Amino acid sequence: GQQNRQRKTLLALGDSLADGQIAPGFVFRSGFGFNDFIFEKLQNDYGFDTLTNGGCPAETSENFLNSTLGFNDCERGVSLCYSDLCDTTMFPKRFQNDGISQLDASEIYLRDHPGEVGLITISLGINDVTGCLFRAENDVVACTFAAMTRVSENLVVILNKLQAALSWWSPNEEELPPIIGMTYYNPLLANYLPGGDQALAALSELLIAQFNDVVLRNIVNAFDILVVDAYTAIHGSSKYTTSGIRNDVLRLCKYTDMCTGTETEDGSVSYILDEDLVSNDAIHPNKEGYALIGHAFLQLIEERELLALAVPTEQPSYMPTIQPITKIPTVVPITSTPIPTLEPTIPTVPTGKKSGKDKT
Repeated sequence: GQQNRQRKTLLALGDSLADGQIAPGFVFRSGFGFNDFIFEKLQNDYGFDTLTNGGCPAETSENFLNSTLGFNDCERGVSLCYSDLCDTTMFPKRFQNDGISQLDASEIYLRDHPGEVGLITISLGINDVTGCLFRAENDVVACTFAAMTRVSENLVVILNKLQAALSWWSPNEEELPPIIGMTYYNPLLANYLPGGDQALAALSELLIAQFNDVVLRNIVNAFDILVVDAYTAIHGSSKYTTSGIRNDVLRLCKYTDMCTGTETEDGSVSYILDEDLVSNDAIHPNKEGYALIGHAFLQLIEERELLALAVPTEQPSYMPTIQPITKIPTVVPITSTPIPTLEPTIPTVPTGKKSGKDKT
């Protein structure tokens, strides 16, 4: 339902997508992330005045809960922004408090700013899985299975604690502000292009579907938390164009830095997997890609009437301007690859006070 107009803070949590890292060039806190895009609309139409962004590059569900994971150096998967082991010049702490993890800092923030947060966005979990995809082929499925189960268990803890903190620091009988999660797009589809590993691309298609639907949607919906379809925002709703070229790969090339395009003699554009690809940078959206994800969030907010408008608006002002794709790239046909079916274990979700209006 519509929230109290006194709640004027957007609290953004999660990984590098929440942070707004933009490609190319490892540009952190770019100011063009989907949360920046959302906040501009919230300022104009909903009276919001504060964006507090706790997002941290490379954050996993593990170090979201425990920033050091028991390690004693910054090279072992600890939180870049919340562990004292890492360079705070490049990754300063995101909250002005003594929180020892992103979850802890978020809980402290909600305690110190009671009744101020009007919306929480969260993108988290994919970094737990991505490292598995570059292991030996026979280890990929087992590693991913274990990672998905771990993300499921961690999300139960994280969402339960966030809702408990919101409930504890909210006025009695007031509906809690909405929390909105998101699915992930698939940068590894670029491996269908010349120079890529088509078997890895095919495997990634199965795994991202399992992760988005079996893990993220299943857990988040159990808390009556809404989920934005960032996969469709980037890849589109149709896999193929009328010419048979994969539209989802073409859109990935347009809205991330995964591909290199060259114009051919007939005026078309031919894409290949970027030879100088730095994967932990290139996987991130560009400005236009983040705008599409932000638009998907705003569309959900409007459709479900999650926030009370500060002033009436005659028509949406947030739709990004995206130039239509007029040139068709040359893409190598997909090779059929047998893929095993994953069935990650999903933990039982505790019942409790809910946030948001409906589940998606």
